[in-house]
Amino acid sequence: MGPPVSTSAFPEPAEPPPFIHSIGVFLGISTSSAAEGKYTALVQSAAHLFIENRWRLVYGGSSRGLMGIFARALHDAGGTVRGFKPRAFLQYEPDGVLPAWGHIELVEDIHTQKRRMAELSDAFVIFPGGLGTLEEFVAVQMWVKLGVCTHPVILFNFEGYYDSLLKWMGTAREEGFVAEDSLAVITVVDTLDQLNTLLKSLGTMPRITRPDPFTWSILSPEAGKTPDFLT
Repeated sequence: MGPPVSTSAFPEPAEPPPFIHSIGVFLGISTSSAAEGKYTALVQSAAHLFIENRWRLVYGGSSRGLMGIFARALHDAGGTVRGFKPRAFLQYEPDGVLPAWGHIELVEDIHTQKRRMAELSDAFVIFPGGLGTLEEFVAVQMWVKLGVCTHPVILFNFEGYYDSLLKWMGTAREEGFVAEDSLAVITVVDTLDQLNTLLKSLGTMPRITRPDPFTWSILSPEAGKTPDFLT
């Protein structure tokens, strides 16, 4: 299950929401053809889980690969989808247009994409993915560690996909390169059942916060106004 979650480094818990409404999901776009089937089945099952719980999907706004399969399956089943697509990535979409399902917003850059996802999400779930997904995971983990937001960060270690990453984090902690409070914000689950149970319980769990939180200005000095969800 990965590193244990400790809240000892965060003395003041914030009030939790009454229940989870929206889930920000980070995941890869494509896999090898040999592995494609099991990951397609995974995201389709996850879409059904979102429908059952009436969770809104907040994602990166792509129609391609696993992202598109997840969002399309959820939308076709009557679920709510919000996506945020960086303008520079629009060229990779079929015919250079945004997906036709849900509500997809075109944003100027990758930072704004993640920030907008944070504004509309109650929690982050990181599914299997590549370097882009890893960057997103580390970014939101650091946001929570710095107190920019208080969203739970859940790493979905499907079939041990993130075992090597978890081992590295443990080694980095032992060697003093990663602080305990950096790992304390991460929760690891291995199955959809565990994910379902955890997300259902998040509304009754206190959020962990810092006594001296940063704001968005530490990430983007020109951001100006603090998002409403942080006030």
